[in-house]
Amino acid sequence: MSNPKPDWMAYITWQNVHRYRDLVEDRSVLTNFNGFYAFGLDKHGLQKGRVLYIGECQRAGGFRSRFGDYLKADPTKPGTRHKGALFLQDFRLSNSDVVWVRFCNFETDKVTRRDLEAAMMQYYLPWFNTRDMNRDTPFDTV
Repeated sequence: MSNPKPDWMAYITWQNVHRYRDLVEDRSVLTNFNGFYAFGLDKHGLQKGRVLYIGECQRAGGFRSRFGDYLKADPTKPGTRHKGALFLQDFRLSNSDVVWVRFCNFETDKVTRRDLEAAMMQYYLPWFNTRDMNRDTPFDTV
């Protein structure tokens, strides 16, 4: 018998999977859409316990604007105070070939977006998320 998946997964369609290293070198593939993003260790899908970071984006410029903190060419000079970005840049120093980034274009209100992000964090158990890991969410985390 397979493990049940939360209902919200039916609405999250991950797309545009890219190697983290490749995005650092070529940002042109980043869209100006908003939604969710995930850094993980598997190219062919997110697996519980193998997700590094999950985030949400709702700003002018979309993913292209949001990813400035994550895509510093020299990860030893991060220039950000964003904890998730700092953890990922440090991890990238020795693991640049195994980190994959995926995006989900998803437009919704701020509260729903934050609740879904918290549900994803609680389901996938990402290594580097700290904010909202224990946040109450109306969405099932199974």
